[in-house]
Amino acid sequence: MNSISEAALSMGQPDNFSKKLILTTDTTHCRFWLSFYSAGPMESKELSGLTDPITRLDKAVDVGLNEKEAVMWVQESLGKLRYEVLIPFFGDFIEAAMVASSTLAKCKPTELGFYLSPKLFSNGEAAEVVVRILSLLNLDAYSNIYLFIGGFGLNNMVNIASDVGTRCEEPLLIFH
Repeated sequence: MNSISEAALSMGQPDNFSKKLILTTDTTHCRFWLSFYSAGPMESKELSGLTDPITRLDKAVDVGLNEKEAVMWVQESLGKLRYEVLIPFFGDFIEAAMVASSTLAKCKPTELGFYLSPKLFSNGEAAEVVVRILSLLNLDAYSNIYLFIGGFGLNNMVNIASDVGTRCEEPLLIFH
């Protein structure tokens, strides 16, 4: 079931909230997803055969990649390009945020989705990495910011979104 209703997206928002942080169970709402991978034996090309983005992102965490830099997949669906970027995460939030912000600066997406795995991050760590990345970005460049609920479940992701919302310099309106 989709966690975002069209009515919620079209509702007016208070003037002091300039950005929406949207919790979703559907990756089709956002065309640019940022995720993280752990260190492991798999080569990134092995993930190319997986068509489901969630399966691909989960496998990058579960098995791990033998890469050291960001990895990107570009897919076309219904005439629109969809991007998935995997950032290495080896325990250093600052380094992960720097690599992510540098990658985003090169790609210049207009919307941004985060797929965070509970196998890689605790609730507090997930909020930490999102806040660090958002603090390095010009949020005016993004129409919406998405958090994929995934393995965290709705309650945990609401807590993560709330933590992100209170720690971010720019006010975020949270939709779920």
